[in-house]
Amino acid sequence: MEDCSVIVMNLGLHYSSSDERHMGKESRRPLSDDMLAAITFLTNFSASRADRVGVWRSALPQHFDVASSSGHFPGWRMLPQGHKCALLGNTTRGYQQVYNQFYDGLFNENCKTECEGLVYNCTLNTTSTEVQTVHKYLLDNGLQRPTAERVVSGEILRWNTFDLFEVPQWHTSDSDCSHFCYVPALYETAFERLGILLSTFLK
Repeated sequence: MEDCSVIVMNLGLHYSSSDERHMGKESRRPLSDDMLAAITFLTNFSASRADRVGVWRSALPQHFDVASSSGHFPGWRMLPQGHKCALLGNTTRGYQQVYNQFYDGLFNENCKTECEGLVYNCTLNTTSTEVQTVHKYLLDNGLQRPTAERVVSGEILRWNTFDLFEVPQWHTSDSDCSHFCYVPALYETAFERLGILLSTFLK
């Protein structure tokens, strides 16, 4: 990714939505640890050159018709037979499901939020070994010796897409109410929003 000017990241879908730590089904680590490592990476990336920017993409809505009306995937055994993708039960304006709410909390703890939540100014230690930073990975695998603490400040943009995808009929089928496929016009709109975001904040 050394030739890239823009890197977009997102975590959430394969983390548990039902427990407080949101354990990763693949990483086997809490979402907070993995997300802080991602924020550290994006901060370091955007701080490394003037023409680079890190972007955090919001989680897309899930539309499982479950008793809690949260819309989150409850596990295959918990889904009623013949279930369908359905509108979220919570119709409060700005409702963003658990992952986006979690992102907001972690960004607010570690960064300064500006421009109505579209810009995060973050200052983080890239040599931290408390989360899965690149530095920790290199140390753990004997590819690097410990180095002095390195704190960097960088800007991360927030690409909000939740509202665009809040339509249950756009899922591929009623057996999968998490993924969105075969809706090119929808993705064109999402990328148009990303283009506006980048053109507004990239100098």
